[in-house]
Amino acid sequence: MSAIIDTGSKPMEVNFQRVFNDNESADKLHYVIEAALPGFKLEELHITAVGDTLTISAVKKEEEKPEKELYVRRELYTGEMTRTFTLPAVMDVEKIEAVFEHGVLKLFIPKAEEVKPKEIPIKVKELAGVH
Repeated sequence: MSAIIDTGSKPMEVNFQRVFNDNESADKLHYVIEAALPGFKLEELHITAVGDTLTISAVKKEEEKPEKELYVRRELYTGEMTRTFTLPAVMDVEKIEAVFEHGVLKLFIPKAEEVKPKEIPIKVKELAGVH
């Protein structure tokens, strides 16, 4: 079971599921979210991040086609979708990286410094009067 919680989405105009994978990296210092968004262009995607919440939204508008084209059937997705994820830790929003390639959006989300494991050095205290 994933530690990242999908807190919902807007209904889409067609019954078409988007695929989202979420994982914590092996080094436990960042999260990775992958979203399959075939057919979307980069300018149709938007990502926002605040605290421990990340939202991916996309809007696909119907392209204007000349009226001369006749279709027997045309099944192209148009509409909006929004997906919000609540991460188990606060993220460093200034260092989030997003890559969109071949219809797959991949987000690399570093954890904020205050939630990363930090080793605390132990000091040895010399006893007074002992040589």
